Amino acid sequence: MTKELGYIDISRIYSYVEGMGVEFYDVQVEIVDHIASVMEEQMNMNPDKPFKEIFDATLSTFTDFDGLVNEKRRQVARQYNRYVFQSLKSFFSWPKIIFILMLT
Repeated sequence: MTKELGYIDISRIYSYVEGMGVEFYDVQVEIVDHIASVMEEQMNMNPDKPFKEIFDATLSTFTDFDGLVNEKRRQVARQYNRYVFQSLKSFFSWPKIIFILMLT
């Protein structure tokens, strides 16, 4: 029988990830899923080991999420810039430019 993490354990991992400065929800979900998978694997490999030890040992290996957060910020900035450019491009289309010139 395989051991699985419960809701409370997953909530603890979410709190840890959020406390480490990961503000994007989709990045949090991926990190929590990865940590939970590692913890469940450790729990199944070492069933006699206390949960607290597995929890602490696993979280101690996941300490730096700055690279993931910075990459997500770059993605969001690129997407924002793309939306702004598309909006400006659609605003300054030929019929609108002619209309603005006629008004002025």
